[in-house]
Amino acid sequence: MYITFPKETMFILAFVLFLPCVKCADCRKVPFNVGNDKIIVSKDVTAGPFQLKSTVECATMCTGDASCCTASYDNTTKQCFLSSLCNPETVYSYNGKYIQNYITAAKDPCTVKPAKPVDCADIVTNCGSGIYDIYPSTTYPITVYCDMTGYNWTVIQRRVDGVVNFNRTWADYKTGFGNLAENFWLGNDYIHTIVNSRSFMIRFDLEDWYGNVRYAEYETFRIGDESSNYILTLDDYDGNAGDITGDSGTGEIDGQPFSTADRDSANYVNFLGQSCADQNGGAWWYNKCGLANLNGYYYNYPTGSLTFNAIYWQPFKGRQSLKSVSMKIRFENDK
Repeated sequence: MYITFPKETMFILAFVLFLPCVKCADCRKVPFNVGNDKIIVSKDVTAGPFQLKSTVECATMCTGDASCCTASYDNTTKQCFLSSLCNPETVYSYNGKYIQNYITAAKDPCTVKPAKPVDCADIVTNCGSGIYDIYPSTTYPITVYCDMTGYNWTVIQRRVDGVVNFNRTWADYKTGFGNLAENFWLGNDYIHTIVNSRSFMIRFDLEDWYGNVRYAEYETFRIGDESSNYILTLDDYDGNAGDITGDSGTGEIDGQPFSTADRDSANYVNFLGQSCADQNGGAWWYNKCGLANLNGYYYNYPTGSLTFNAIYWQPFKGRQSLKSVSMKIRFENDK
């Protein structure tokens, strides 16, 4: 797998900390776990920042506070943040350390069941949003971002800014790219493996530059394997963003193969001789260039309604660029 992020584990190191003391009777052992490369998101922080010299000092502060269940420490800024939540949402941070208090956490453990979950729906609800390993195939795990707000969703795509270029090759979309905590495409091979294990639905979350949010859900979502060019099955719309399945006039998306600029499966060109992937600036399931493309060029402002290569959802905002979008899937019967 070639996604450019460090492989996460829930907890990778265990330490036993001896707190400094004046009298021997005051000495006690305080255990805690430390995980690498992630920190607690700001909305789940309950105290801090505190300027401390090390991860150990941050852990000492947390384990000495009865209300602290988790903490995070930034080795660059030397800042420590505390949280009363035992399973807060976390994000990737190269210099971050994630700390969990053994004693407090034991009261509210995050349990994954079964031991090898098929998708995020198998992870119990007291676990926070974050990066997990799932096992839709018996041969290898797939590392994914699980969104635990409401239902347990497996996120397969997200755009929040323009840091990652989405106008990429077939090979890139096959294996995936980006940072699971921010902007990424999971990878068509991995998406196919996941949705081939059960019946899945999909949700598209959309936000424009004026704070308006919309969603679209489809009860049926599947993609074929690479030999079918990852052909899409999409049906049974619900939501307030507008339906993009289309018709013979606008270009029906259901049943369409996946296209990239270097491998066009749509067999359609515009008056300039461009394929839809070339015109729209990113890969998608195209038919007459379609009613949506969430993999287009990221504009840092709302564009005009005739911007062909933007991230767009035509029934919602026409061709005007969107601020943030995501695609997430879940087991259809997980209701």
